[in-house]
Amino acid sequence: MVKIDAILDRFQLERDIRDGWISRKMHPSFPQIALLCYTKKAQIENHWTKETLNARCAIYNMHTLEVFGRGMPKFMNLNQPGAPEIELDDPVWYSDKLDGSLIIFWQRPDGEIEAATKGAFRSDQAIEATRHFYEEWTLDARNEVLAALDYGMTWVGELIGPSNRVVLDYAADRIAPIGVVDNATGRLEEVSEEGP
Repeated sequence: MVKIDAILDRFQLERDIRDGWISRKMHPSFPQIALLCYTKKAQIENHWTKETLNARCAIYNMHTLEVFGRGMPKFMNLNQPGAPEIELDDPVWYSDKLDGSLIIFWQRPDGEIEAATKGAFRSDQAIEATRHFYEEWTLDARNEVLAALDYGMTWVGELIGPSNRVVLDYAADRIAPIGVVDNATGRLEEVSEEGP
């Protein structure tokens, strides 16, 4: 398993938590498990460092420092400070931006799979995604998530639908696959749209 200090500087992380750039939330049932996320303050003030960029739903054990899961690093929208400069004739990779909540699946110390959102273990969206995982996904789909975890990857998706309406009105609740994130590098690899 990758350790959190392979992703970010732990001493800088503690300073960023103290200074309000990153939040750390403890799991309600496993107090040694923490979830990191950049804060609204970091967003408003465009405080993007290695630590704030990589603290996007990073889940780790505070004692062993092992990473249980992570979302892809923060990305910048076009014309946002830190966004890449793109010329009109540059090749680009693009995808649909779904209107919902980022969901990651991680394996708890007791072996159960649980969903988390960008900044919470037990948000309404995380609870709904966990329910989807156990009640609506096929065994093959659940095994796909387990296989990713076994290879040091985190399966990420977007919870969309009427129960999680932000702006768009989707017909039914579902978790749209985004990809798998390498826990060591943060690199996102796509998965098929069918997904679980």
